[in-house]
Amino acid sequence: MWALDWITAAAPGLHGLPAIAARTRHSAHPGHAASRRSPPRQLLQMLGSYLEPADVAAARLVCKDWRELLSAQVQHMQLPPCLWQQLAPGQLLQLHQLLRVFKHLQEVRLALPQNEPQNQTCNAWALARAMDTFRAHLPTLQRLELAGILQPAHWRAALDSMQCLAPQLRGLTLSDICWPPPASLHQFNTLTALQRLTIRSPHFSRLEEAHLAAIAGLTQLQELELCFRTVEGSAHAPLSLDPLAALVRLTSLDVQYTGLLELASAVVFCGPRALCRFSSLVRMRVSLVPVPCLTSPAALPQLRQLTLQQSQPVSGPLCNSLASCRQLHSLALSSVQWADIQKLAPLTNLRSLAVQIHQPVRGMLPAAAAGRQLLQLKQLRSLRSLTLKGQCELSTELLLQLARCWGSMTQLDLCCNMPDGTLGLQQFSALRSLRVQPYKWDVWSSDPPVLLYPSLLPPSLTSLEALDVWCMEQLPASTCFGNSSSSSSMRHSSSYCSFSGLCTRLSSVGSNLCNLAASSSSIEDMAAAAATAAVIAGADAEVLISLAPAGCCHRRTASSEAAACLQLQPQNPQDQHLQQQQQQQDASDPQEVLLLRMPHLQRLILRSTSPCAERRLAMPDLSLCSSLESLELHHSQLNQCHLAHIAASCPCSLRSLKLVAVDDSARIRASGLTILTKLTVLTQLSIHAHERAINKNVRRAISSMSQLRSLTLLTSPDYPTSFARSLACLTQLSNLVVLRVGLGFGALDALRRLGSQVGRALPHCSYQMLTDTCVE
Repeated sequence: MWALDWITAAAPGLHGLPAIAARTRHSAHPGHAASRRSPPRQLLQMLGSYLEPADVAAARLVCKDWRELLSAQVQHMQLPPCLWQQLAPGQLLQLHQLLRVFKHLQEVRLALPQNEPQNQTCNAWALARAMDTFRAHLPTLQRLELAGILQPAHWRAALDSMQCLAPQLRGLTLSDICWPPPASLHQFNTLTALQRLTIRSPHFSRLEEAHLAAIAGLTQLQELELCFRTVEGSAHAPLSLDPLAALVRLTSLDVQYTGLLELASAVVFCGPRALCRFSSLVRMRVSLVPVPCLTSPAALPQLRQLTLQQSQPVSGPLCNSLASCRQLHSLALSSVQWADIQKLAPLTNLRSLAVQIHQPVRGMLPAAAAGRQLLQLKQLRSLRSLTLKGQCELSTELLLQLARCWGSMTQLDLCCNMPDGTLGLQQFSALRSLRVQPYKWDVWSSDPPVLLYPSLLPPSLTSLEALDVWCMEQLPASTCFGNSSSSSSMRHSSSYCSFSGLCTRLSSVGSNLCNLAASSSSIEDMAAAAATAAVIAGADAEVLISLAPAGCCHRRTASSEAAACLQLQPQNPQDQHLQQQQQQQDASDPQEVLLLRMPHLQRLILRSTSPCAERRLAMPDLSLCSSLESLELHHSQLNQCHLAHIAASCPCSLRSLKLVAVDDSARIRASGLTILTKLTVLTQLSIHAHERAINKNVRRAISSMSQLRSLTLLTSPDYPTSFARSLACLTQLSNLVVLRVGLGFGALDALRRLGSQVGRALPHCSYQMLTDTCVE
């Protein structure tokens, strides 16, 4: 059947699409109406976006054109062990049929079952037969990935089976493996066409000098990635990586050490001459491997991207030598002294810069001075991405000055102290991605959250991630962009602001005046009382009025705003009783709404978000975020009203939803999941809530979400059989994660029974059983 004929017959309800198909068919052969020439693949891809997934799947079964289109699109595939490892009747026939359909594969991934290392088995004959099948049916195969080899005895069979693919193999990835024995390393030399090699060994398997010599023999390599946990060396006799310098054609080098920091000195790049032999190197990443010889990176003329993650701070001579690498486009330094930031100013071609300021073991850094060091980099006009982490201070004046210099900035990742909050970020008009969070230099740090002003963020944002923030109202223009004295007063008063959002400095001297300001009906009286209280406390009245904690764009009167921003800690039981009455009155008010005006926003993460002044957290209103596709919300008071608000305000483009109730008292019941069924395009759902069981109403609500492909529930069903049967309706489900927080007696057995039941009901769905330690 011809593709356009099938569309015309099977999709008559599409607006204008049958007419387009008829015109396309007639225009292809105007004189031969009966001719059946296949349309171009671009046209099939365009038409496929208008059809339902079930109709597209049916079209691929009955139409040759659609089947060939699918075959051309699929280039990467992971084969289950039942097709290449476990011998079974008809296994080879199924593998031939699969490869006959997907004949344009370029990459195949083979992973052994994740069993105990001592119980792992590998059928060498079956693996060799699968490799011969790939050679015969996949002439386009160029990359191969082997994962899960945990026994050294299995390496001989794995390397022998790859010999038939040596002429066509361009890339080889060995992940989650142990290092092969030195006796079998000579087989690497037969892979003469190999250009990219990736080895990741997270297990306690030692990297030896023989491994480096075998890798150095692959002189045709252009990309190399090594990830190891233990090495054959010590601090007195470290293992040298200098043999890798024989790979003179390398354009990308990635060396990562993932073991203990105390043993990182057991491996090292020793000689500067060896490092300078990488004359073709374009990208270099060194993680936790000492590089004392990197004193003249200018000897690498082709270097464009450099990432150095060291346990010790970057030395001053190294920063001076980096300044001579004028050709660098991307630079990432893990630990830099705050005074050495200005040495990076000559790198005028930088487009991406990531800097983490070194935190001393004792003492505090001059945060304001460290922040002002960024002004020395204002001549980096080509900068598009900035990642800053450390104990530095970014005020509003500083952000405004940086916005004038970096007007083309598209990505900002700020993990630092922002006393004025996000004020000033709205001047980055080209910003696309923003991530803000306060810097916690240790677990006992009590720095206040970042003040987030959603209405003052750039409307061009496509990704917003806010971690540990306070939602604030919009400030007046005079406060946001006034003189420097006002902003300095804000920074001065923020240091006396406790985590609950109360100004403790005013609590002892201005309680009566603040109560008078809160009860005033006119703005003039409120301002006068606030100014008097501020003079007594030594703060600025304009600052106190501007710190009104509430949901953004929530309409209230001036008197209620003053009452919210001038709440004080009570000094006697009568004041404490009045404060409790005020809190009860606030609890009876409607839920405050956080309105987001970001039409281009596609990804939104609000994690550990808390309201200011101990008020209830405002729910985000997403009705104006018409392009939102992914939402992750960590809410301390998640309930049915919040779910209804999310389902009512979320745009129709939302495909991924993650809700985390961080409070043990939060409950998500069947009615809440029923509300989420209104999100008809949702394919990934993750609910982290403390619920005792999944009853039949919850199972019925889940089974109605037929479009789900990934489901995560942090709870354990008490009836695994009935729950697995309800999941049989989710034919597109490919990933199921189930967890019961605080595993009790018999819960672990219930989870295991559920896994076996899901395997029978949904054979193509992967099942994961997690513990409460895996929850973020």
